[in-house]
Order: sequence, then structure tokens, then C-alpha cells
Amino acid sequence: MSDSYTTPWYVVQSKPNTVKTAVQNLELQGYQVVSPLENHTYRRGMHFVTMPRPYFAGYFFVGLSQQANFWQPIRSTRGVSQLIFFDQRPAEIPAQFIQELQKRIDIKGRLLDSHLLKSGDRIHVTRGPFVDLMGRVESASAKDRVWVLLDFFGQSTRVRLDRSVIRKMP
Repeated sequence: MSDSYTTPWYVVQSKPNTVKTAVQNLELQGYQVVSPLENHTYRRGMHFVTMPRPYFAGYFFVGLSQQANFWQPIRSTRGVSQLIFFDQRPAEIPAQFIQELQKRIDIKGRLLDSHLLKSGDRIHVTRGPFVDLMGRVESASAKDRVWVLLDFFGQSTRVRLDRSVIRKMP
């Protein structure tokens, strides 16, 4: 593998629901691939289920070394729909963006949650009984607990949540 500081990176669009297949097939061909995942919680019947899903739905990044700068093997890989082009050229992503993204990904490819929460930050609940609710941080303790004001039925309700079940919103 080549160094991600000098490798040009490109955006690839996958066919519907085939990001995992496309990534695996490109890695088997020797390409560097970055496809961050996020944990998504949804309700299935009476239970909540948490599954990883692509952070950039339907898209991922491929790094090409200078000697392997050809597109046909990528375009014909199972699961790949197309390379993203601008002005007849593949859309190149700055290496610095990929480096920063890689710093925020764990060994399993999942994005690390930001633990830098402060009072007033907007958050989204990603797991548990309050899944998909929005709110604001009231206070954060050092023990992975956060007091949050959730927007619940038109009122703000104060709830204590674990940091692992919330995500800071931009």
C-alpha cells in the first residue's frame, strides 16, 4: 500500500445497497478504500436494532497509486456504479480530507464519536428509547453521562444519557 499523504483519492458511487460488496472487491484487487460506517439504530417490531451503515450513503473513496492509475478495473468491479467525474476528469478528493477522515475511524471502519460536548451543543440521539430525537446539551460530566434537553412533544424534557447514544450535530 502506498502512503495516503501522496496517494490521489477519488469518489466512487456504488449500486444501491452494495457498498460493502464493492469495497471488498476493490480491496481484493489491491486498491486502498475508505468507506466510513456509522451505527444506525432503528426499531424492528418491539426491539431496537443497531447496525452499521455507510456514512456517505452510496459513496466511498478509492486511493490510486501513480502506477495503478487506470479506471476500467474499478468501473467494472461488482457493486460499483460509476466513478464521479467533473469536466471529463475523475473528481479528486484532497488527501488532507482523507487523512482527517481516517483519524476519525476505528479499526472496524466506524466513525468515532466526538466526546467534545459542551453546553448548548445540538445533538441527535442515535440509540435507545429516545432514538431520532433532537436536543441540546445542558451539561456534560467526565463520566460519559450527559444531561440533555430533548425536544419531546413540543416541550423540552431534561434527560440523562450516555455519550455513546448521542451524536453531536453540526
